[in-house]
Amino acid sequence: METHNFQARTLAFSSNRRVVLVSLALLAIACSGTRAAHDYEPSVNFSNLTTFSWMPNQPQGHTKVLHTNALMLERIRKAVNANLSSQGLAEEAEGQGDFFIRALIGADLDRNASHSGHSEANESKTTSSPTPKKISKRHTTESLIIDFMRPSDGSLIWRGTGKKRLRINATPSERNSEVKALVDSILSNYPPKNR
Repeated sequence: METHNFQARTLAFSSNRRVVLVSLALLAIACSGTRAAHDYEPSVNFSNLTTFSWMPNQPQGHTKVLHTNALMLERIRKAVNANLSSQGLAEEAEGQGDFFIRALIGADLDRNASHSGHSEANESKTTSSPTPKKISKRHTTESLIIDFMRPSDGSLIWRGTGKKRLRINATPSERNSEVKALVDSILSNYPPKNR
């Protein structure tokens, strides 16, 4: 009984530590100019991994770094499934598959100011040059981490990261396209080319 409790506590600690590391990784992505990157466990033979399933419990939370957005997660899931399916991999029922997938997203709201047009006050003055009018456009920078993990212990075997700037008022169709482009960019490094 004590051994079982120790293993449960160890697994819980390991899981919490992973969430902290993921949060730090998301911060690093948000602060850097990196569009897409990846890392992996060199000892894994990725050609043997032909099936996958999504982790049953995606991380929950809503902070500057990590948040749960059901619509965005579903877009990511569809884009990942389509990409892996095109590579010949098959999705299995929850809890099965050669590896599990977890998606983590972060979003930062930013404002970019641009100058265009002219002010109304100068429209009546034909002798003066137009004064630029400041226009603010709101965007979010969506950061995405895609993890592939061993089913046995949840350890990472492959991680892809990327980020993309999205307009706040983008339509659902535009968001679908942007998410697909981001996911495809990240998964262009899977399976690893240089082992």
